[in-house]
Amino acid sequence: MVLAVLVFAYLLGAIPFAVLVASYIGGIDLRHTGSGNTGAMNTIRSVGKLPGLFAGALDAAKGAIAMLVARVLIGRDAAALAGGVAIVGHCCSIWLLWAARHEHGGGWKRWLRRMGGKGLATGLAVLLIMNWPTFILMIVIFFVVFGLQFLLPLGPERRKDETWPTVIALALVPVALWYWTHNQLLLTAGVVLAIAIVIKHLPDLRESFYVA
Repeated sequence: MVLAVLVFAYLLGAIPFAVLVASYIGGIDLRHTGSGNTGAMNTIRSVGKLPGLFAGALDAAKGAIAMLVARVLIGRDAAALAGGVAIVGHCCSIWLLWAARHEHGGGWKRWLRRMGGKGLATGLAVLLIMNWPTFILMIVIFFVVFGLQFLLPLGPERRKDETWPTVIALALVPVALWYWTHNQLLLTAGVVLAIAIVIKHLPDLRESFYVA
C-alpha cells in the first residue's frame, strides 16, 4: 500500500500543469520559451500573471492532494513522504522526460530546467501541511536574506535574485522540522524536499556568481 501511494504521489506531482496551461491558454511550449523552466514563474513571464498564478495553484494542489490521499491510506506522518515524492515528481517529471526523449543539445542547465519546475509552489504547500511553524520560518528567512541583498555591495541584478534566499531557507528546513517535531519521517520528507528544490536551482545558483 505504501509503495502504491508513493507511486501515485510521484505521478500526480509529475503532471506538468504549467506546460499544459501555457499550451492551452497561450499556445506556447514553455520548454522552449523564456528560461525553459516548466514552472509557474516562467508561465507568468511568458504567458501572463493570471495563467502563471493558476499554474502555481495547480502545482500547490498536487502536493496537498498527494498528502491528503496518503494521510487517509497510510497515516498522517507517512503522508509527509508522499508530499516529498510529489515534489520529486514535479522537479523530475516522467511525462516531460518522455516528451523530450528525442531532443538533444542545450547543455545540462537547459535539460535540468526542461525536465520539471523548481518545485517551490508544490514544496510550500507540502511544508505548510507538514509543519506550519517551519513553513513560517522558511518564509521569514527568505525575506530576511532577500532584504539583506540590498545592503551588500552587489550589482543591481544580483540584488533582485531570489536564488540565494531560497537555497538558504531550504537548507534550514530539515533542522527546523527536527527541532519542532523530532519525527524521522517528517525529517526525511524535509530532506527530500530541500534536496529536490535546491538541485533545480543549481543553474541559477551558478549563474549568480557571474552576474556583472
